[in-house]
Amino acid sequence: MRGARRSLGLREALRRVKERPLEVQQAVARAYRRSRERASVAENLWLAGAPGALEAARESLEAAIEAASLASDRDEAAALAALGLPSRAVEEVLGARGSTSLREILGAARRLRRALGPQRWTAAQVRRIRLALAAALLGLLGLLVLFVVRDIQRRMQLARAPWAVSYWDNAEFEGSPRTQVGWQSPSHDWGEEGPLSEVDGFALRLESCLRLEESGTLRLRLGSDDGSRAYVDGAMLVDNWGDHGPRQVSGERPLGAGAHRLRVDYYERGGGAQLHVDLDVDVPYELSPVGEGCD
Repeated sequence: MRGARRSLGLREALRRVKERPLEVQQAVARAYRRSRERASVAENLWLAGAPGALEAARESLEAAIEAASLASDRDEAAALAALGLPSRAVEEVLGARGSTSLREILGAARRLRRALGPQRWTAAQVRRIRLALAAALLGLLGLLVLFVVRDIQRRMQLARAPWAVSYWDNAEFEGSPRTQVGWQSPSHDWGEEGPLSEVDGFALRLESCLRLEESGTLRLRLGSDDGSRAYVDGAMLVDNWGDHGPRQVSGERPLGAGAHRLRVDYYERGGGAQLHVDLDVDVPYELSPVGEGCD
């Protein structure tokens, strides 16, 4: 029960300090600092064997008592009791004024500063802080797990989808792509919006692997708003580049059996946004993610 009374006294004292006028709070802080500074002076004088150590220690104790009195707006004994000090400790602190023992005086001042100091927390406060830290840690772990799960999902989508799409948040393909996703279809009409947050000023690069069972002819029709280009094995097949409204351009090329790399570059600078990629091959074919054997 004594510990409970002490915690209540400390909380009451701190509450009183916060409720006092700003100038009183500043006076408490100044007295508290002066007590610490004079205690340090006393210890240094004593270590050096110089006179004045006892006087500096008494000044440290008086400053601590002054801070306690200002904090609670009570007389000295009541102020110390309000900090949670038992009656015997109050008598010892006040009685240390007349002591000739440096250790006793500095010990009383230190005890009083500990009761006044903002670093003194109650058991309930410590429990609340620990709970808050635990909750924050769990929240961070949850975010980390969510990030890992989403990254795994994105990688699985990229591995399954036939079109790997790189996204730039500018229309010039400058810098590194902001993200990569997998698309089942290369054709989309976003209207006045965009695939991500940017409505205007973005670019896409779509890549896929076209596998032919035998030699055949690829016919590719490319429609876009704004510009687009299509490449087969690094060579341009369709050029629909430039700032323009919806427009279609076609091209064709004979291809041998095996794997061929397709690439479509598209950018949107302003207005409506759409991209349509239509493939027509006169032999059986398959689209698959770009990987080994399709470089």
